[in-house]
Amino acid sequence: MFKKSIGYVAEINLLGEVAGVDFRNGLYVLVDDNGEEHAVKIEDVEILEEAFVLHGLSIFNKDVLGSIEGKLYQVELHGEDVQLHLLDDNLEVVASGEVFTPTEDVVKGFEQIFDLQGNIYELIPELPQKPDFNIKIVKDFDGKHFTYFYACNNKETEEVDLIKVVFIGHQLLEEEYTRITLSYDVFQDSIEAGTLKEVSP
Repeated sequence: MFKKSIGYVAEINLLGEVAGVDFRNGLYVLVDDNGEEHAVKIEDVEILEEAFVLHGLSIFNKDVLGSIEGKLYQVELHGEDVQLHLLDDNLEVVASGEVFTPTEDVVKGFEQIFDLQGNIYELIPELPQKPDFNIKIVKDFDGKHFTYFYACNNKETEEVDLIKVVFIGHQLLEEEYTRITLSYDVFQDSIEAGTLKEVSP
């Protein structure tokens, strides 16, 4: 007997309930959130089985639970047993709990603490996109003048340093050294709002 399952197809970013299997043609039938059926090759589908039921909802392997403390935990299925992994803001595992059996009493306790946030494959694309560059030039307009900056991506601290441009071509400008450090969020907001604009060298 098959366990209730969902399937994920990375190539087309499809997550859907497994509604059927066509062994003759080597296909799974997945039903997406809009009720549309998709026939996909068996080898392209990652099957995520039901781990337990929480608040009347099926919790599947790789689902993410949110706690009343505001923390996120990813469910990992080990046969009939389960393990919870603590996630950071980037949905990366930072700690792992013990493997346990999700008995009725355990799940009742969980219902006082956890709610389903979604599957990890649904949540990762919703994360804010991090700047993906090393150095580029941006300009800022104060209402009268443009100021040009080297935007230096510090991937370790997830910050962008804006350093005033001191070279125009081969000419060195007599400018004071200035550095402004922005978090990724502030930098992205500034780009989207047009406060900072990328320019070519």
